[in-house]
Amino acid sequence: MDLQRPGGGHRRRRGHQARPGSPPATATLTATLTATATSPGIRQGEGPTVFKSNTEDKWYLFIDEFGGRGYVPFETTDLASGRWTMSASYALPSRPRHGTVLPVTRAELDRVRAAFP
Repeated sequence: MDLQRPGGGHRRRRGHQARPGSPPATATLTATLTATATSPGIRQGEGPTVFKSNTEDKWYLFIDEFGGRGYVPFETTDLASGRWTMSASYALPSRPRHGTVLPVTRAELDRVRAAFP
């Protein structure tokens, strides 16, 4: 997973093998990020997605707690620090899995909500 921003970039990547001889996976978390997010947030995770808040100077990290709750959200106001805190209050669908987050304007959101009440 690579994150770019003006003036520099941030990269969080770790390869691992599911079983001996299998190709390494990419776009997973670094050991540091995993340790930060799993203590005490989740047991084990995969399928991370990172996105910037539309409304405040904050970044979110969703990790799929496989065998558990599905996506669990973490947040930071300092992406470069690598420190993530499990979100204290959130509402997600039951056991959400790998996906992505797309930024939308208020007008776009209003049109989607009107089309799918």
